Amino acid sequence: MSALCRTDRSAVAFRAAVILTTLVAQRSVAMEPSVARDTIVIEDLKRHVGFLASDSLEGREAGSRGGQAAATYLAHEFRQLGLTPSGDDGDFFQEFGHGYRNVLALLPGSDPEKRQEVIILGGHYDHVGYGNSSNSYGPFGQIHNGADDNASGTAAILEVAEAFSQLDTPPQRSILFALWDAEEAGLLGSAHWVKQPTFSLDRVKLAINIDMIGRLRNDRLITYGERTANGLRQSIVDANELSGLSIDFDPKHREDSDHWTFFQQNIPYLMLHTGEHPEYHRPSDDAHLLNYDGLHRVSQMMFTLTSIMGETDDLGEFREDSRRQPSHRSPRHVPPAQRPSRLGLAWEGQRRPDEPYLVTRVVANSPAAASGIRVGDRITGINGREVSPGLDLRQAVLTSVRTIRFRIARDQVTEPFEVTVQLRGQPVRLGIHWKPDPDRPRSVIVTGVITGSPAEQAGLRANDRLHPPNSSQATGPDWLQILTEAADDLITLNVDRDGQVEEVRIRLFPTPAS
Repeated sequence: MSALCRTDRSAVAFRAAVILTTLVAQRSVAMEPSVARDTIVIEDLKRHVGFLASDSLEGREAGSRGGQAAATYLAHEFRQLGLTPSGDDGDFFQEFGHGYRNVLALLPGSDPEKRQEVIILGGHYDHVGYGNSSNSYGPFGQIHNGADDNASGTAAILEVAEAFSQLDTPPQRSILFALWDAEEAGLLGSAHWVKQPTFSLDRVKLAINIDMIGRLRNDRLITYGERTANGLRQSIVDANELSGLSIDFDPKHREDSDHWTFFQQNIPYLMLHTGEHPEYHRPSDDAHLLNYDGLHRVSQMMFTLTSIMGETDDLGEFREDSRRQPSHRSPRHVPPAQRPSRLGLAWEGQRRPDEPYLVTRVVANSPAAASGIRVGDRITGINGREVSPGLDLRQAVLTSVRTIRFRIARDQVTEPFEVTVQLRGQPVRLGIHWKPDPDRPRSVIVTGVITGSPAEQAGLRANDRLHPPNSSQATGPDWLQILTEAADDLITLNVDRDGQVEEVRIRLFPTPAS
């Protein structure tokens, strides 16, 4: 966001710390969330991945010796953290199928009422063993260690669980740490739990699925499911303040990971993912290829996100219309919008500030053509003023209300003459097109940026989310229009781009004279 006016990084860090510490406001804690977050360390992530993705586990195929050993390791880790077993018969295991075992641990919530609501933080721990033609891209018959898929996500869940276990007072809602087995065989572990839940399924208010988060590239974290309940996008943005990741909000609903099980049950979900790579489902998906610094950042963001979800007043109901969301991702960077030209002219840039504007093109059937302007004409005056430094033709066209007057010099015409052009459309102060954001009432989504406008000059782009500054009293769906019309010459907006929020100050065009 180099074109935007960034806030100081210390201010961002302070706001993020406030988000964490106020999660438990007015409650005494032995360790605050901001401190517990720092217990998530790279060394422990490496230790967990190193064990789970070792050759000794032979690819962790569900029901195999390696898969059973992995489950035993995970249950031991949960037991060491003092978490409550949430499997069958007071154990951490929920057994099913051909020797398959989900590993389940509960952190009971602290609020007597809200503890009945559960956030699931889950991911699969199994992989594909030695690989075959149905689950591997080859070569077959070799150990597929699955370091990224999904030892990375499993290790992160263990570390987040440890961070929560350090809190004297946990979040108000309960958290189920769920490590699913047999995902690679068709989401069998999560599907079994939904059919035979170890507590009432209607207690589950959100499922966060962690799958393949060990290959962070260019700071890009892909998230899915943010439209399944109101407020999820904003929670991701808040959780990302300290991590500073570039969030790619993908609107698709993938069917190939455990969040799909909960989506089919009308349960809101989020999935975190750092993307596929050439080692996906191959023997070469090994531990040394992971980006551990990236895994660490994503893990800490997971802790903050889960904390927010555990404390927020209202998680929101499942949005049925999220099933009808677009299945394609909008372009992340879109050029400025070219709305129908108000004038219909192209001109040569000035070599000197007082040089006339030379007309190089007149668009057919445009207002300029209708007024008789020709290629080669020189514009020497605008609205009664001689061309001079500070008199910008583009700004004059954008801000004039209905008409604009030009003084024209033309070859073979002795005297300059006046031309009045009837402009198309409405004048511009800010210079964007937008639509309401269904996820947040006081937010709009930029759908286009007008060339030469203050918005373009400030670096706004299509797909940016705009929020009013915290001090603004503007409310309702027309808050941006109200704010723009009321401003003298400067407007301040909070811009959410790729999950990072920046404060932007935009110098508006003057209020058009009627």
